[in-house]
Amino acid sequence: MESWARKSSEGGGSASSNGAVAVRPPGPTRGKGKGKSGKSKKPSKFCDRNEAKRSRYEPSRRNEFQALRHLSMTTACLSLQTARIARLLYAQAVITIFMLTNTYTDALEEVSEDPLVLQKPALQHVQRWGALMLAIKENPKVAESVRTIVSNHIASSPVREQLLPHIQLCTCQPFKEDPGMHLIQLRVSSDFHHIAAQVLQALVAAGGTMQFDVKSRTGLERATQDALDAVRAYSS
Repeated sequence: MESWARKSSEGGGSASSNGAVAVRPPGPTRGKGKGKSGKSKKPSKFCDRNEAKRSRYEPSRRNEFQALRHLSMTTACLSLQTARIARLLYAQAVITIFMLTNTYTDALEEVSEDPLVLQKPALQHVQRWGALMLAIKENPKVAESVRTIVSNHIASSPVREQLLPHIQLCTCQPFKEDPGMHLIQLRVSSDFHHIAAQVLQALVAAGGTMQFDVKSRTGLERATQDALDAVRAYSS
């Protein structure tokens, strides 16, 4: 692992332009009408048929609108439910740690210059994991039992690609409001849980704080909820 974890328009004119004089077409001729008798025309059968068709279409359109409204509300509720379940599962599967700036966060946030790592996001997680392992191994304040397990893990991982199925998530980024505080998130396969436990022990000993809260709603989730509430308020 030590060998790879180090990061070093054209067209014709108009008729007037050719000298031709535009002739105004004659207007429609007036009908004879009924004179001054004052008698109004009787409604034609054609108008009666239009009124009948309109009366038949209006209930059908209302039903279509109600069906679309029900579909949109049901879809919004389903998406909110799915997002809520995803946040709960994410909180259970991903280890989240808050930590102040130190050697561990520096190692995790160091950018690799390897073009292969830059092209494959999965390898970026493995690269960060390897950098974190070296930082733990080289820290004399870490318990000897932890350093032994980490050292054995480093020795048994000469090729980083072999860790791809096991290191599923390894990220570190500073807070936007407080750059001195960092968010570390880890997720490994079940056969790497014993190694992850030693890593967590080292991070907590260095001042890290584990977080067990469910993630807050995303902006899209809040916008969906607002739109759903507006539809419900309009229909009530």
